[in-house]
Amino acid sequence: MKKLTCFLLTLLLLVSLATPVALAAGSRFSDVPTGAWFAEAVDWAVNAQITQGTGADTFSPDESCTRAQIVTFLFRAAGEAGNPAPAGSAFSDVAPEAYYAGPIAWAVAKGVTVGTGETTFSPNDTCTRAQIVTFLFRAAGSPAASAYNGSFSDVAASAYYAQAVQWAVAQGITKGTGEGQFSPDKTCTRAEAVTFLMRCAQAAPTQPTEPVQPTQPTQPTEPARKHVLVVYFSATGNTRPLAQTVAALLDADLYEITAAQPYTAADLAYYTNGRADKEQADPACRPAIGSPDVDLTQYDTIVIGHPIWHGQAPRIICTFLEHYDFAGKTLTTFCTSHSSPLGTSAETLKGLLGEDVTWLPSRRFAAGTGKEPLAAWLTEIGLLAK
Repeated sequence: MKKLTCFLLTLLLLVSLATPVALAAGSRFSDVPTGAWFAEAVDWAVNAQITQGTGADTFSPDESCTRAQIVTFLFRAAGEAGNPAPAGSAFSDVAPEAYYAGPIAWAVAKGVTVGTGETTFSPNDTCTRAQIVTFLFRAAGSPAASAYNGSFSDVAASAYYAQAVQWAVAQGITKGTGEGQFSPDKTCTRAEAVTFLMRCAQAAPTQPTEPVQPTQPTQPTEPARKHVLVVYFSATGNTRPLAQTVAALLDADLYEITAAQPYTAADLAYYTNGRADKEQADPACRPAIGSPDVDLTQYDTIVIGHPIWHGQAPRIICTFLEHYDFAGKTLTTFCTSHSSPLGTSAETLKGLLGEDVTWLPSRRFAAGTGKEPLAAWLTEIGLLAK
């Protein structure tokens, strides 16, 4: 995400500086010959405690790297192994006790990945070369880069990984696979994975941001990038994955509204005169927010995701809107529901704000909606480039 200040590259550098690479002693692995193109990277990764190999004396350099493994490598490289990982997982195929559960929760929280589906991460699927450079790019804060220049014949300019590939080449992380090919769909091996990580660490302090040349015109079809915040409230978890997808599409920061008094299943039971029923029946109700305040001065566009309760946004969204100053900002909302329409919920929320706020068209989505419909809506309202 944009405000992540390239944390991974910096921490990788710190790890590499703090732990010397023992090249002179040779590799401890029988399948890593001295002088192999990946030998230095393997030693670096072991000394940095990113991986200990696959056996007592094997590293399995040619073995495919899985999605679970690469996210775990990133987690350890970022120095997070000694810290508590975010609790819980939205993925049905990630068991809480799995070694990669914490790293995956961390990666999702940092915007490195949103998984392979609404409820799946596919931890045992092999990681492709396109995926690993995308993970590294996002972990580095998705640095601003020029439009893809078409240097590889097998990387389309419209591909989700095109900008990540260009960034990786500029940073010296990869040169492709030869003959003008990047091989984005080729499986990333364990040798390639640790090599990419080591090169990130080596590139971090030596790759200054290139100054903008006034003689170079900007791409006329690329809209000015805005600093976007995606805000969401998800009492039952249906809105959360859509908000995460929207944040990934917009390269935005993510902020979750939580209630100071969490909602129970009984609170949310419709037509029982429970808490949610009573709150929605009272237009003046403003449930307290339990999340820490967020600094909105750094954002010019806010996208708010919420469920629909009795035809309106939960009253806690009103609490959020009335708590901050949105003067001069651009806002829009999306709602999730199984069957309820958007109705007048957007108009109600818009009415809480001043005339100096630009309001973009809102949209209703079914729970479980995938990336394409969300991207189409964001493109339609001008927040995502065509």
